[in-house]
Amino acid sequence: MARRTFAGLRELRDELEAAHPDLNLPELSCGMSEDFEPALEEGSTLVRLGRVVFSPEFAVK
Repeated sequence: MARRTFAGLRELRDELEAAHPDLNLPELSCGMSEDFEPALEEGSTLVRLGRVVFSPEFAVK
């Protein structure tokens, strides 16, 4: 589900840039600790990784 949402956001960003050549949208912010890998694979340039950084119980697999 998250991957589809991230892909949709990327597609929307790309459509907006194509429809408005003067619009520059270099950033794509999506994903958090639990789903950062698919977010990056779908083009996210900003990811929120609070739990990965601050929670010793959270392990990236």
